[in-house]
Amino acid sequence: MDDRKDVERLLDHYRPASPPASLRARVLGSAAAGPRGRALRRTIALAAGITALVLHLSASRIFADIARSRVEAAAAERRAAVEAMTAALGGGDLAREAAMQWLSGAETPTEPPAIADLTDLEASWFRQ
Repeated sequence: MDDRKDVERLLDHYRPASPPASLRARVLGSAAAGPRGRALRRTIALAAGITALVLHLSASRIFADIARSRVEAAAAERRAAVEAMTAALGGGDLAREAAMQWLSGAETPTEPPAIADLTDLEASWFRQ
């Protein structure tokens, strides 16, 4: 019987200690306040998501406005160039058509020299 008591005493040294008494109060206290805290976190996350969405939409609208104004400015410049060339060519519908064709040819980008040396099939691969 003495051996059993010795074994129990040795095992007591290796058994885990019970948690402190204050831990129970802390755990139960945080569990009681949990739903309110979760609702607050969800509300904050929702507000952050809505803010991000509003900022994204306003930024995309601003970018669209900038792009539209640039296109409108380029169109106004082109109209002014066509009018100036039409006047320089003597006016009329034929002069306007000639000015528009010349500007269309002048606006097409030229190919880089590296692509110009390729065959038509190879160049079509790079254009795609």
